[in-house]
Amino acid sequence: KIIVLVESHLDEVGLCLTNRLSPTTYQFVTIGQSLPEELVNGKVSITTRLGAINGRINATAQNPQTLADLQVNFPRPTKLQPGTVGYYQRFFRLQKNLISSPALDNRVGCAALLSCLPSIKSNPKATYIFALTSQEEQGQGKGAAAVAQKFKPDFAVVVAPSTLEGGLKV
Repeated sequence: KIIVLVESHLDEVGLCLTNRLSPTTYQFVTIGQSLPEELVNGKVSITTRLGAINGRINATAQNPQTLADLQVNFPRPTKLQPGTVGYYQRFFRLQKNLISSPALDNRVGCAALLSCLPSIKSNPKATYIFALTSQEEQGQGKGAAAVAQKFKPDFAVVVAPSTLEGGLKV
């Protein structure tokens, strides 16, 4: 049986709430790698069955160095549970045939990979491993390299849209 690895990179994609500090304030961890100083004042959105709940990331320290120095604040009390995931609201600009937005390559890669899942048919001759990884720039056994070392695939497909200075051409 062959092993096929399908991978994309997910840094700067979202967050997961970890601890409720008050009815409007939560601690969180990132989904993928994000630098704390780049998250300050960033908008986030949590999608629930009742609609979207929007919040903002605030710093609890003058110069945030770790995620412990950040928290998500919502304008109204919420009853979100630890483990609830959300995404960063980033600007999105479309000008003629050019799309620009921070971390667009990561988000497009993840969306493309996830959109493929429903079309995968059971195949007794192959095992498919879908992976969303982080820290691919780090090398040294991190990111996709760590998944490949663990599963030793016969084939790998890496979904990695390339960016152009200023955005993606469509």
